[in-house]
Amino acid sequence: MGKYGDNLASAVAAQLRAERGAAGLTYKELAERAGLTEQSVMRYLTEKREPNTAQLGALCDALGLTPHELMLRAAERIK
Repeated sequence: MGKYGDNLASAVAAQLRAERGAAGLTYKELAERAGLTEQSVMRYLTEKREPNTAQLGALCDALGLTPHELMLRAAERIK
């Protein structure tokens, strides 16, 4: 992936971490709400793996925001 893509992926992971923290959710609680495994959520939020669009949508739903909102907030991190 190119430099911008790498930065965006890192920004998305950072924003997901921030949203999880703001929601007061543990990795396990977020995983349960999103219908994902705790291990998968931890990998996404620590940048070990990138979620696919369905997984990203599930995480957003679990956090009460749209993927568009997440991307806008993440993009602000790399300006």
